[in-house]
Amino acid sequence: QPTIARFVLHFETHSWLVSQHWAVPNPEHAEHLHKLATKGGLEVAEFYRGGQVDEIEDDLSCSQLDKTTDGEASPTPRNAFLPQHTAVLVCMSECVTPGQFYLQLSAQLASLTRLEQEVATWAAEHQESGHLLLPVTGQIVLARIDQYSEYLRAEVRHVGDRLVVFMVDSGDMATVLMEDTLPCPASLAYKIPHQAMQCRLAGVRPVSGDWSVAAGDHLFDLTRDSLSDNPLALVCQVSQVTSSGYSVRLTSTGSGSDVDLASELVTAGLACQELTEQEDRLDIQESSMDLDEDFDTPNKMFNLERILEACASDAYHDQVCVPTLPAK
Repeated sequence: QPTIARFVLHFETHSWLVSQHWAVPNPEHAEHLHKLATKGGLEVAEFYRGGQVDEIEDDLSCSQLDKTTDGEASPTPRNAFLPQHTAVLVCMSECVTPGQFYLQLSAQLASLTRLEQEVATWAAEHQESGHLLLPVTGQIVLARIDQYSEYLRAEVRHVGDRLVVFMVDSGDMATVLMEDTLPCPASLAYKIPHQAMQCRLAGVRPVSGDWSVAAGDHLFDLTRDSLSDNPLALVCQVSQVTSSGYSVRLTSTGSGSDVDLASELVTAGLACQELTEQEDRLDIQESSMDLDEDFDTPNKMFNLERILEACASDAYHDQVCVPTLPAK
């Protein structure tokens, strides 16, 4: 506990807002207030620059800030999340397989659209400044697939002659040229959480081995409008939180009736139903009682239901069966 006996309560507005990712440093405002105060003859302390964080807030146990290679504080990227006990509307942005796809919260799509417009404006104003010079793995940048595409927020996954980047708001993985990248300012990198949430479809497993390409394509088609190819709003319910993301059940209501996407894959022969551990135990118990007539059980097991049926038959109506008791 590095903060024991150091303070009882600590709250400083600027540091808290930045560390909780509700705001990004903007020293221009502070500079303007500092000039006004000086012009008015007020006694002011040494100018506080917005990028600084006080000593206590810099403590690892009290802050969500990471340290860059230069020792400066930089916010940790936030990711959108799915509530575990409430169904929400989502849309699918990318599908690799039923075991790996990416969802976006429908409620956040308007905010994402506004952010993408701001990214496009910023990129147009700074494109002449030049592309990234020394990108590093894990860095948040702006990248575009080609010169005809828009710049989007991305995370660098591999650095080589080209960059392998992960589009943090859609889930796409892309290989881009160095000249198709730009540095991403903090005001855009951390303005809203990264929207792509990795998921897998609950209740199904591959027919054999790994998931087929056809299974992924069919699942993605189920999430698109057949006429416009626009993404459909899906009802999402989290079944389990895993180390890689969420296991979810998805239901489409676009056709006027509820369509369970997992069941559609099973019906199409592209997936098998995956029983839960409890369902698997029940299935084994039911199978153990399903005995054939000529099955000779080694443990002298008997099927009580069949004995009762035999006792009720005509063969037992004309005779009385008296059990023979062993002599004492």
